[in-house]
Amino acid sequence: MIRTLKRTATQRRLRRAGVLLVAIAALALSAQALASAQVPLKAADSGSFTLTPDGCGPGVFAVVVNDAGQATLLGAYAYHSNECFNGATGEFSGTFTRVPRDVGGCGRLGGRIWLG
Repeated sequence: MIRTLKRTATQRRLRRAGVLLVAIAALALSAQALASAQVPLKAADSGSFTLTPDGCGPGVFAVVVNDAGQATLLGAYAYHSNECFNGATGEFSGTFTRVPRDVGGCGRLGGRIWLG
């Protein structure tokens, strides 16, 4: 009877370990599948910017960027941003707009920038 109890306990442990290994393998495979779905963004652009001292407050520069470029999955685009740069902390904040050049202004992509 004791052998039967030991054998049953061992079988339960093996089943639990097997289920754990299957769960870990499933998580690893799903993470790998997600990673392979990512596509690198490659882009090149050129344009201009203006830097205005104290434009966003004392010690904070106002930065206005206007440029255009070409990117994978985005195609040709125009980019504009109004940013503030704090040289003491290294933080950027502001807004940006990216517009596909070939669509004529439709399909705007906009957002806020907080880097620091």
